[in-house]
Amino acid sequence: MSGEHDLIPVADSPTAALIVVPATGTPVLPDPTPAPRALAELLAEVISRGRSENTRRAYASDLTDFFTYLLGPEADVKIPVSGSAAEHDAALHAWATPLLYRLTRAQESDINAYIAFLTPGPNKEGLAAATIARRLTPLRLLFARLHRHRMMALNPMEDVRAPRVSQRSTTVYLSRHQARHLEDACEGKTLRDLRDKALICLMIRTGLRSTEACSLQLTDMTSLDGHTIAWITGKGGERERIKIPPIAMRAIRAYLTEAGVADGAVFRRLRRSNTSPSGYTAHAQLSYDGLKFILEERFTRAGLQLINGDDAGDTTASSTASSEHAQGARRRRGPTPHSLRHTFVTLALKGGASLPEVQAAARHRDPKTTTRYAHDMDNLDNNAVDKVSY
Repeated sequence: MSGEHDLIPVADSPTAALIVVPATGTPVLPDPTPAPRALAELLAEVISRGRSENTRRAYASDLTDFFTYLLGPEADVKIPVSGSAAEHDAALHAWATPLLYRLTRAQESDINAYIAFLTPGPNKEGLAAATIARRLTPLRLLFARLHRHRMMALNPMEDVRAPRVSQRSTTVYLSRHQARHLEDACEGKTLRDLRDKALICLMIRTGLRSTEACSLQLTDMTSLDGHTIAWITGKGGERERIKIPPIAMRAIRAYLTEAGVADGAVFRRLRRSNTSPSGYTAHAQLSYDGLKFILEERFTRAGLQLINGDDAGDTTASSTASSEHAQGARRRRGPTPHSLRHTFVTLALKGGASLPEVQAAARHRDPKTTTRYAHDMDNLDNNAVDKVSY
């Protein structure tokens, strides 16, 4: 190119910006208006940082919510769960340029305003501190990349602190009596009863995560030193071993025998069948939505009053609602698959297992996480204050 300046592409930047080099040889700042295509590339990179499908899905959802907050509800932007820049480019549509403009001019005050928007208040519901902290993770990844590639002068997330996470989780859990009642509510001879009992029994007695239970394969289960174990793919794609207690294994065998499942996924969707003695036939692998439906239906049939980590003494819906209004925090009003994992940790500790033992069984890296899963552990009959002597 002729003239006073030469244009040199910056190869290591996704913006494909051009540095203007005057005749003196001294470069000046890159083009201040990066191509919108660069944003799609960075979004794909952020999503790809998720080590599991669930994490990538959460990143996509969190980014979508933040972009909607920035642009307004009229913005038709839905970030895909994909590592493909082309898919993100297509999802951004005409909103790429205004979104890039808002992002590259974001300040720390904008991030703090978003946190305040998500935080519960006296007259509004909000998200739990742990959820808000999780939502900030993909934002940190995105803004760090925008800053690294010189698409903004300062990183607005650099000094932002996530809300402090309480040591007491608000996820509901079951008492010993309720857990036993839930299993008893699955008693029956139909294939559906056998499947649901095996699934719930396994999750309560091993603390399996929902995705781990749904993806469990027959080939994952084996014997070791006289114990039945299962190799599962845990968080981050790590291969981990769990022990399956005999009572859970008996329930699984009864279900598999009736279902005639000899390979593939253990837990399946069921279809009604007039030719099957049990009235159902096993079909495709059970999904998370299917597992959630099973759990909600079984809780309803069992007529259980759920316990909340901070409101264990509540016995009526009205008292729970009053507590919610007083504390200004949104609580889960019903069961989720994760409730069974909290139940496992709590009942194991109450049953006499040590914290390190439960941490190992739950496969938590930090004992503080295990402690958050433990509910109603301030036992007055066996309290530390009774053991102080001098």
